[in-house]
Amino acid sequence: HVMTPVKFFPNVLTRRAAGKGSAARGRVSGYNRGAMEHETVVTIGTFDGVHRGHQAILQRVRDYAHRMELESVAYTFSFPPRFSVPGPHLILTERMKTILLRRYVAQVVIGEFAQVRDLSPTEFFAHTIVGELHARVIVVGADFRFGRDRSGDAQLLRATARDAGIEATVVPPVMIDGAPVSSTRIRALVRKGNMAAATRLLGRPPVITGAVVPGDRIGRALGYPTANLALPPTLLRPGPGIYLGYAVWESGRGYALVYSGTRPTVGGDEMRVEVYLLTPPASALAGTTMEVHLLERVRDDRQFPSLDALTAQIAVDIAAARVLIPTHPRPRSILFPDDHG
Repeated sequence: HVMTPVKFFPNVLTRRAAGKGSAARGRVSGYNRGAMEHETVVTIGTFDGVHRGHQAILQRVRDYAHRMELESVAYTFSFPPRFSVPGPHLILTERMKTILLRRYVAQVVIGEFAQVRDLSPTEFFAHTIVGELHARVIVVGADFRFGRDRSGDAQLLRATARDAGIEATVVPPVMIDGAPVSSTRIRALVRKGNMAAATRLLGRPPVITGAVVPGDRIGRALGYPTANLALPPTLLRPGPGIYLGYAVWESGRGYALVYSGTRPTVGGDEMRVEVYLLTPPASALAGTTMEVHLLERVRDDRQFPSLDALTAQIAVDIAAARVLIPTHPRPRSILFPDDHG
């Protein structure tokens, strides 16, 4: 059975995980394992954030693949299926998620949710897990759901796999601060601006990315020129406030003050993300892609009585950020792998 490529990333093979044949339209009977070319160790999930719970699952996949000399595969979706309306929910862009997954597995498969959403758990198992992904071993988390309306759970997966002669392993949740690590918890923490807690759950600081676009140059007029980031519309926004960040782009990197908010002092009404580099960049940033790691909240956003008062506060914020820098080692870049900081 040939998988049809749908999306490509550098050094990543992604494939359409549900075809348009009869298997995708109706019930599938039996498990055609004889047609498999290469058996695999498979994990399935949205993997938004690739957090420490995900990492425990992915590490188990890598261990199985090494021990059994099988290819490792992560099957994922571009957007969490439970979000019916796309919005700023994603902890990572698809490209970032794929790069992080590739640190653990040989292949990343981007599934077409519309083509599998109506399959029953048994159909999804037979058509996708066995027929498309050629699974010999499947590794999932304890909260795993599959099939139409999320009707299949880890217990059903175990039973179905056993009947098919496939090994299924369920990895228990990673507990931090008394609760399981989850993408939902991380989203709530980032929206509150609690980057320290989010970092504990992710195993690295939260990160945003976007193109540097022209702004209204108010920061430059105040003596603090900022890079204005245009975030992808589906990417999670940090809660309003001032943060210590670490910015990376094609030709440079450095610590920064990061502003997220509506700029109430200048009468703004739309969310902005602006980055002030503590060391001025060597060249213009307009048009470049910037990756910004959010290390720690410095203060809340608030309205100041004048631009002079805002300017004075920025100087205080910079001094506070410089005090925090020694407690935050340079994070490893995701998009710019030449950065090993």
